[in-house]
Amino acid sequence: MFFRGALAILFLTTSLHAHSGTETETTVSLFKERVTVVIRCAPELAWRFLGPDAPRGPLTRSFATAKPRLEKLAPTLLRIDGSDGKALEPTRIRADLEPDDHVALTLTYPRPAGAMTLHAVFLKRLDALDPTTVRFFDRTTGKRAADPFATRQLESSRQSLRFSPGQARLIEP
Repeated sequence: MFFRGALAILFLTTSLHAHSGTETETTVSLFKERVTVVIRCAPELAWRFLGPDAPRGPLTRSFATAKPRLEKLAPTLLRIDGSDGKALEPTRIRADLEPDDHVALTLTYPRPAGAMTLHAVFLKRLDALDPTTVRFFDRTTGKRAADPFATRQLESSRQSLRFSPGQARLIEP
């Protein structure tokens, strides 16, 4: 009897913290001349962003159909502001299907001299239980550091992260 009760409590607790399978991971890489942001997500989330006209069928074929639309949509999912508060325009946008079957949306921005602010606008479209984890990497030395210099979680599109590309640090509020 005790075992069944404990199992029921565990089930209810787990159900309350369930998610819709739309987890995302956002990586910010600081280079000498540019800042690259990659949003990684399951194809189901990418298709949800595309709406009712999202492609159907085998993943490889449906991704090939979706790729141009995802590349057009990508700049609306994320906003980077410069120190003057004005949104930066990406100089390059790419959508890829990764070997693990995740969709990667890569946006490349010019690296301004001052601080930058990242806004994960795509969180407006997600459930409150599906935050994004943002990892910041300093790639200015040319070496591929295994560990990020900062990791934060954003749970709402109203949250933002301010960072300094020149000093490779997160600016805490």
